[in-house]
Amino acid sequence: MKMKQVLRACIVSLALIIGFTVNVDASHAMGGDITYECLGGNQYRFTLKFYRDCNGIVPTNFVNLGVAGCGGLSISLGLESGYPQIVTPICPTEPDACNGGGTFGVEEYVYSGVVNVPSGCTNFTVSFQQCCRNGAISTLNDPDLQDIYFEATIDRTTVSCNSSPVFNNIPTPYFCAGQPASFNHGVTDPDGDDLVFSLIDCEEGNNNSVNYQGGFNGGSPISSSTGVSIDANTGTITFTPTAIQIGVLCVLVEEYRNGVKIGETVRDMQFNIINCSNTLPIVSGMDGTASGGGVTGAYQITICVGEDLCFGLETYDADTDLLDLSWNSGIPSGSFTITGQGSSAPSAEFCWTPTGDDVGDNFFTVTISDGACPLTGINSYSYEITVDPNPNDPVVAGPDLTICEGESVTLTSSTTAGNVTGYEWSPSNAVDSPNSQNTTATPSTSTTFTITAFYDDGCSSSD
Repeated sequence: MKMKQVLRACIVSLALIIGFTVNVDASHAMGGDITYECLGGNQYRFTLKFYRDCNGIVPTNFVNLGVAGCGGLSISLGLESGYPQIVTPICPTEPDACNGGGTFGVEEYVYSGVVNVPSGCTNFTVSFQQCCRNGAISTLNDPDLQDIYFEATIDRTTVSCNSSPVFNNIPTPYFCAGQPASFNHGVTDPDGDDLVFSLIDCEEGNNNSVNYQGGFNGGSPISSSTGVSIDANTGTITFTPTAIQIGVLCVLVEEYRNGVKIGETVRDMQFNIINCSNTLPIVSGMDGTASGGGVTGAYQITICVGEDLCFGLETYDADTDLLDLSWNSGIPSGSFTITGQGSSAPSAEFCWTPTGDDVGDNFFTVTISDGACPLTGINSYSYEITVDPNPNDPVVAGPDLTICEGESVTLTSSTTAGNVTGYEWSPSNAVDSPNSQNTTATPSTSTTFTITAFYDDGCSSSD
């Protein structure tokens, strides 16, 4: 038995002898994250999600978070009703290790509690640390002797009442060696803040990186023929694993409002790469196709405020498994209509008309899963929609004009915008220069003329 294990055993035994109660260390930790919700004033609800391998020790019904930068604040969280929940991506006919049999088993524990944060605590960090990581991890040295650690930082100096982003997809996915993989957190932010994602070293303590095996680090956490990349705007992680392996990945999510950073959180994850006979299902990009040759279509588009947007998504599974398609409602005012759910090729249509409140980057996540056994094949994709504002200096057609029948009149438009790329008058057949800023009209009856200015960002304005 290693010294660290002996020491823990002695401490626990001594505590039982003298009558104290302690938290039993939860080995086989697979991942987790901390989020928080501002309830108004100085009240916050903190939530800890913790994931464990069911072949390991059962966690306790309460946890204490570490607090730095806010002296005297104590945060104790209790296990929510209905948890733990089995979240193993396994088909119904297979035994699950969480039920006492089978090879695979993942449980989700959700702890929460409401605390009053002293008004003087304007910038502080809450954290979770516990022994020990899953012993099956193949990218760390002695993983079962290394703690799991993750944290969230709250900055109230600029925004007094902010809620953190929330993660909706389980951070312990299974992927197939040799197949392209895509994972998205399904993150939503209740305040609509801008998020920036990046890969970082996992830690076993504050500013204490885990002990990676040679060749692995936060930026290269998995053996992959394509490297491991993360989309800074959406958090989508893509890679093509080259070997059977279990690796840890950590993602830093920074939160910005009006260009000012107001918080950050770290998500600790475990990616499981196994040997598969199953081919993972795929989803196309915007108005693209999905087939045996892969997927087409962009996953990002830029539109303007007030512009109607609709695009379709196609799915494909080489094994013709029955597929389940879902989205995370990341753009709540949009609609996501699924056709053929539960078939071998369901499809979906997303429609949305953004308002001025939606200016900036918006995204939602789509998850596709098949019914393969023993483990369900899952991929997730993110669709990013950047909304540009309508011009602050729109085109102006000028005041109404009165002329006599048979007379001509000069129509003069104006705008102070410097990025106009063209103009268009309508009805075009009633003017002599329909694509000019100014034109001459000779109407036979009272007529309403409209001038449209087009801008280099793809937006337009009319009067």
